[in-house]
Amino acid sequence: MSAPILALRAALRTTLNAAGLALYDEARDAVMPYASFGEWSAKLWNDGIIEMVEHRFAIHVWSRAPGDAEALDLAGRIANIIDEDVPPAPFIHWLVKAHEIRRPTREGIRNATLRVTALAEYSRGDA
Repeated sequence: MSAPILALRAALRTTLNAAGLALYDEARDAVMPYASFGEWSAKLWNDGIIEMVEHRFAIHVWSRAPGDAEALDLAGRIANIIDEDVPPAPFIHWLVKAHEIRRPTREGIRNATLRVTALAEYSRGDA
């Protein structure tokens, strides 16, 4: 089931890169603010007519700026790009389910999280 995850990640990266935003798997040395993939699950389901993959994943935004504005602004920009600019095919439906913000760590790092669900068409060669 890794191929559908990798395909969707590639589509997200391509679209965000075109908008001047980078999306990392892990960004130990990235300049803040930056965004990275969080947890991800993919579930295959079939309604008798079409087979789909339901993706549920998180995108984390990291910031050192004081206050929550920078992290939430970048998370909002990413959510808008996902809603408006990521190519719809083969993806059927996007739903940004939540924006979350966490209190800063002792180092002053803030984390905003987008929780996203995407339903994508599935072909047997993708699994």
